[in-house]
Amino acid sequence: MMLVGLGLMLGLFSRWASAGGAVYAALLFVAYPPIPGYTFGVPAEGSYLWINRNLSSFLYLSHSSSLQLNISTDSTGCIKD
Repeated sequence: MMLVGLGLMLGLFSRWASAGGAVYAALLFVAYPPIPGYTFGVPAEGSYLWINRNLSSFLYLSHSSSLQLNISTDSTGCIKD
């Protein structure tokens, strides 16, 4: 998780880091699903019904890992149109 976090913060291997973060968020969602009554006695952040932050993180990271960014720059480092 440290490598995934560093990759996302520094922008290094961002596609692989996003995919790794998406897998981790999906595993957290499967381990602690937001089904009412399922997590009785487990501390929760709020009362979510079917969608929690792990699912939204999974959706965001899986989307960002599938993006194809083609940014071209000129010799001065400015982004070209």
